[in-house]
Amino acid sequence: MFWNRVGTLTGIWLVAGFIIWVGTHVMAGEKMKGSRGFMRMGADGINAVSDAVGSYYAGVGIIAIGVFAGIAGTIFLWRDEMF
Repeated sequence: MFWNRVGTLTGIWLVAGFIIWVGTHVMAGEKMKGSRGFMRMGADGINAVSDAVGSYYAGVGIIAIGVFAGIAGTIFLWRDEMF
């Protein structure tokens, strides 16, 4: 059971780390690109928010979402009785 929890925590923090990584790139002023479908809509949304509030504040907001997601996911998993 312990290794199931470790694997799930690793997955949670990999997703949170990706969100934080995207936030650092937005904060640096880079424009997000997507080829088609969901990724393109997400990139267009991130670019619109970045244009509206500024790249620094949009990046900090995305980083905050990533950190919150990682911590909340860890707490919810650790308190789950199934694990």
